[in-house]
Amino acid sequence: MSSGPGKLDVELAPAARRHAEVLRTVLSRRTDTAEGRARRIGHEAAETLRSWFEVSCGHGPHESKLAVAQLGVQLNQVDRSLADKDHFVSLLGWPLPPALEEVLYGWDEGRAPASAVLDLVVDRELVGHAGRTA
Repeated sequence: MSSGPGKLDVELAPAARRHAEVLRTVLSRRTDTAEGRARRIGHEAAETLRSWFEVSCGHGPHESKLAVAQLGVQLNQVDRSLADKDHFVSLLGWPLPPALEEVLYGWDEGRAPASAVLDLVVDRELVGHAGRTA
């Protein structure tokens, strides 16, 4: 039984989620393509952020996952180059640069917009940080 237009059928929801998880796994294993590598790096970066929100902000697992998703959606809406956004992802190695942590705290507390993360990325002080690479 469907919950309305655009809603996932309650009985089919578990199967749809399993399908999405399997598809994500298959796609992220394809590291022989640029898209596969980008997807893998993006998932690793998201996991680093999720862990940071748990450890540094004291969020639970679900709240941390939601914070990463919300930040991702907001960053996608920022009118900045893909290169700036890719550079941000490249900074997400452990530990995060202190300046990036400061901006993320501000975003998490509602004191800074997501765009502040990308504004920081162009700061050349962070370029040398050992983050992720393709």
